[in-house]
Amino acid sequence: MVKPHLPRTTPRHSSTIRTLLSKPTWSISSLLPQQPPQSPSPQPNISIPHLLRLSSLPLPSTPQHLSSITSTLHSQLHFVHAIQQINTTNIQPLSSIRDETTTGLQESTISLSHPVIQKALSQEKIVGKWKRPRRKQPTYFEQQREEGPAGGAGEVEGENSAATAAAALKNWDVLGTASEKVGGYFVVRSGKGE
Repeated sequence: MVKPHLPRTTPRHSSTIRTLLSKPTWSISSLLPQQPPQSPSPQPNISIPHLLRLSSLPLPSTPQHLSSITSTLHSQLHFVHAIQQINTTNIQPLSSIRDETTTGLQESTISLSHPVIQKALSQEKIVGKWKRPRRKQPTYFEQQREEGPAGGAGEVEGENSAATAAAALKNWDVLGTASEKVGGYFVVRSGKGE
């Protein structure tokens, strides 16, 4: 059965919503002071240069700069006092700020299909009667593949790289950094302190 195509109608309440949203009922400018401060500083016991030194900020170079800093501080304090006077009874504080949308929750959810979890689980083996998981110790070549040939981050791929690492291990001069050596041994000089 095919449903007939009905023309899309706008809801009855859309005009009411438009009229409500067309006229602002509140403005952030109500949280800012209406007139500039009369006193040189918002609080009589606050010294602007002292606050700037505590904040490791440069001191004002001109009196106009000092007055602009003072007026900015005054408006910020007025805003903070207005926010502090909002009634918050019966409102639970936020435990954290996070994305609670469906996509945000999916991004923050860690499941067994997550690549990091899959990699960690692949490095475990089951041992013993009680089947305890134990992490496998990586071989030298697995460590080289993860860390790179110089010990830094990077991928070493292929058999050729493993052969190169094995050849470098065989050709390693163990006594290369020794300051004094005799035959195949390095010499350690010790004695009473002089």
